[in-house]
Amino acid sequence: MDVNMEREMIYKSNDINIVMALSELRKNIIGWFPIREDADILEIGGNYGEITEELCRKGKTITVEPDTSKAELIYERLKKVSNLEIISKKLNEIKFEKSFDYITLIGCLENIDSLYGEYKDSSEAFFELLKYLKTLLKPSGKILLAFDNKYGIKYWAGAVNNRDENAYKAVFDEKNILYKDKVQEIIKSAGFDKMKFYYPLPDYKLANVIYSSDYLPKPNEAKLRYYAYYNDYSNIIFNEIGAINTLAKDGKFEDFANSYFVEISNDGNLCDTKFASFNNLRKREKRLLTRIVGDKVYKESIEDESKQFMDEYLNNLERIKMLGFNSLEEIEDNKVVSPYLDYMTLTEKLVEYAKKENISLFYDTIGDWYEKIKNLLGITQNEDSEGNKSDLNYTSNGFIDLTFDNVFVNNNEYYVFDQEWFKSNIPVEFILYRSICNMYEYNPELNKIVDKNDVLNKFNLSTHEDYFKELEEQFRNEVTDSEIVEFYNSTYKNVLYLNDLVNNYKEMINNNEKLKENVNYFIENENKLNEKINELNKIIESQNEELNTENNKINKLNSELMEIKKTKTWKLINYFKRNGEDDRR
Repeated sequence: MDVNMEREMIYKSNDINIVMALSELRKNIIGWFPIREDADILEIGGNYGEITEELCRKGKTITVEPDTSKAELIYERLKKVSNLEIISKKLNEIKFEKSFDYITLIGCLENIDSLYGEYKDSSEAFFELLKYLKTLLKPSGKILLAFDNKYGIKYWAGAVNNRDENAYKAVFDEKNILYKDKVQEIIKSAGFDKMKFYYPLPDYKLANVIYSSDYLPKPNEAKLRYYAYYNDYSNIIFNEIGAINTLAKDGKFEDFANSYFVEISNDGNLCDTKFASFNNLRKREKRLLTRIVGDKVYKESIEDESKQFMDEYLNNLERIKMLGFNSLEEIEDNKVVSPYLDYMTLTEKLVEYAKKENISLFYDTIGDWYEKIKNLLGITQNEDSEGNKSDLNYTSNGFIDLTFDNVFVNNNEYYVFDQEWFKSNIPVEFILYRSICNMYEYNPELNKIVDKNDVLNKFNLSTHEDYFKELEEQFRNEVTDSEIVEFYNSTYKNVLYLNDLVNNYKEMINNNEKLKENVNYFIENENKLNEKINELNKIIESQNEELNTENNKINKLNSELMEIKKTKTWKLINYFKRNGEDDRR
């Protein structure tokens, strides 16, 4: 079956269970991690094989899945993979003949009893499992865990995992040990001193970005505006995205992240990756992986389909430098590499000026950047793609992502980055329009200080806004994976605000009062209504009698007519009716 057809079937099913089992996004939780080439890997809890293929790409893999039907499904999915062994037994029933570089437990800690025998509680089971896994690790080996946080913000918002689960069950379940402090405590007690926590969003199942303790999200960061998703049984009582942004601002993000990915080291050496981003909402041929590793930032293609797009990005980097823009990005081994710098972006600078009420500097800085990009990009014509005269300034060097978020500012110098997109014959004003709109989208509080419409008017952008929106929609359609977006939209739940619930309750009471009034009316007037019904019944009976009399008359006439039709006279009359005209001639 065609890959695109398979994807369409998966995402258009709008079934979370199908997407969780079959989506290519499931591999993201492990796809970014630097597993050594030709490593020996043990996957515990293969489930439906969501990440098994990705593990096989990285090394020789043994997958343990006690459920026979699931193990058979993994085999069917991956029977052409030569470096995979599938074992359908509990872990404590298997005798391994070698040790491993990596052992993964992705999403299986919730069902630890089914994997590793029964213990009095989950804490003991997890502790004993870790002690056993330590005996299977090579000296430099690592255990990789991924699990949902019982205190994840989605559960506080009202998310549930299945039909039979009540809201907040995960939060208040004393037997549920899956939260950061407890897991950390058990890992240490099992003899591991070194570990590192990572924070995938929206969760480990459909990871789009992965933060770490070394790189936590900043408030209003674009990556925090992820797509939340819920099953049909969830009733959501507040906006999860707004809440996680507030938690990031207050330094509580780590405690309330929806999921954790944990790297446990046997020899104390930990991965130096701080951050990873996948661009899940893009079409596959446009997806790139961004990683911050130590003091460097790497961008590379992770899909075969996106290699051509990566080549275009490399060409863009050379082109924008030739135009005179400062960039710290370089090309190494078909990757874009740049130093990791803690410079402020132009967006952050502008927001800072606005909050300090330095509005003149706010406007001057936007104007300065606007003039700079006009001069460097060059104005080639004042007409649109159809040759119509325009008061807009068109450029053939259409780097439409020269937005404030993609510009560092240091010592009054601008440094551009992430210039993946290039389109010819684009108005420079459109680039400025996108910059302003993005800034206000991710910093909505800015509107209280400087109205967005005032900024658009200041730079004469408002009169062309409909055209700019049309260009933006065209661009998004070229870039966005509509099937994934439709899936997220279909699984999003509108927030049930308390005021709405109160109003609904009042309306229900009012409706009940009206119903009571109607019932009371019928009770009070029951005799009158019965009399009226009896009168109507008598009229109906009388009319039925008259109808029967008329029917009898009709039947009698029909009988007489049948007798007439049998007579010779009737036959002659009919004959003359048919042939009389000819006889007269």
